[in-house]
Amino acid sequence: MANVMWLLNRLKAMSVPEIAWRVQQRVLQKQEQKIYGIKQTPVTERVFCTKLGGLYLDATKLKLNLDNCWFTQNDSIRLFGVFDYERYRKDWHAGFQTENHWPLEFSYSLEYKQRDDIGDARTNWELNRHFQFAILAKDYIATGDKKFLNEFTELFTDWNEKNPFLWGISWTSVIEVAIRASNWCYAYAFLAQAEDVPLQLLEQLRIGIINMTDYIAKHHSRYSSANNHLIVEAYAIGQGGVLFGFKPWIDTSVSILTRELLLQNYSDGVNKELSLHYQAFYMEAMGLMMRLMQKNGIDIPQSWPVMLQKMCKYVADCMGNHGEVIEFSDNDEGKILDLSGQETNYYRYVLGLLSCLLPQSYANLSDSSICENLCWLFTDAERETAQKKPLYKAEKSVCYREGGNSILRSKDGRVMIGIDHGALGFGSIAAHGHADALSFQMYVDGEPIFIDPGTYIYHCDLKDRNAFRSLRSQ
Repeated sequence: MANVMWLLNRLKAMSVPEIAWRVQQRVLQKQEQKIYGIKQTPVTERVFCTKLGGLYLDATKLKLNLDNCWFTQNDSIRLFGVFDYERYRKDWHAGFQTENHWPLEFSYSLEYKQRDDIGDARTNWELNRHFQFAILAKDYIATGDKKFLNEFTELFTDWNEKNPFLWGISWTSVIEVAIRASNWCYAYAFLAQAEDVPLQLLEQLRIGIINMTDYIAKHHSRYSSANNHLIVEAYAIGQGGVLFGFKPWIDTSVSILTRELLLQNYSDGVNKELSLHYQAFYMEAMGLMMRLMQKNGIDIPQSWPVMLQKMCKYVADCMGNHGEVIEFSDNDEGKILDLSGQETNYYRYVLGLLSCLLPQSYANLSDSSICENLCWLFTDAERETAQKKPLYKAEKSVCYREGGNSILRSKDGRVMIGIDHGALGFGSIAAHGHADALSFQMYVDGEPIFIDPGTYIYHCDLKDRNAFRSLRSQ
């Protein structure tokens, strides 16, 4: 009964065009199930769309700083600082919150929400985003140590054997495919620099990236589902377009990102999902795409730097002097690129990324704690140039009237208060919103006194999730 009521409420939130699009998607999924639902086929086996088979992946277009000497050596990733990576290293279908595993079912039939019997899908997705693939490829090129290439090859082979195209938990969300495709691109770009990397391995990566990008282009989010998911998906399409020199993907990406920039953000720079973390996640996707375009001579729409400067200003205003952050609503620690696998300040990284691209700087790029990503994305000279730009200083007290947040600071910077007086969330389903109207947060000397508890985990333990996002818990 609960599922029926959810479906009815979901339908009420949809327009007629959205319903028509979802029907069209179901038809496409049925067609795909007839092709891929009978035989389990690795995404690296062949290019599924024969028209795309001849695409050549030019790794140099990613414009990595291969002269970088500031890097870590790490063969693991952080699983939210909670789970032991070594234990789950090849456990691609792990439930994490339980000892159970996600079944290897066709992804369109796999129910992953409210699966208390298995776990929270988001935790599993973190392992299957393949940050470890890009890290291992980077480690090999940076050090020449074969153990990193061997580890990459072992994991890559094992994953493709156990996660056939559109089978299992790792294929249940388009945004997950997008982040995975992005990490495969970075892995390819690093490995393509070495003469001793097997050509078959590079070819499998090329094929997989084409297939995943084509899949994203056909299934990217729309209508009431078009929030930060769409932005990351559009970035992945655009990244593939640039690296393969495939204009239709570039045009699709730029068109979506340009349109959504004004639709998904208030004019004062606050993202309409009203979650600081998801705003930064959105900004990372925009920044990575903007960097690719800038370095490959592709025109950047005038609206991009205008809005991104406003968004940077808001994020900087939410950051305190002692590392505290005014952070309303969700934070699932989502990211797109992680070339270190270690804990980092995500907001400083995103502001640093955009500081290298925009006329003004929003982060101290000379600090020893600079995110490693930036050292591979930009040359030393580019980071030094960004460091010389005017540095934005956060306002003492500022009210974002449209976005609905006010940030207050004491004169000595010891006390920081955030007040939420905004809408519930973005769009008809208010994604990532919760009952936090008129709630506030307070920090003293960086220590939290009052906090926003967020909305807990997504896909299991519904009782606690509702309690955390309820008005009572604010």
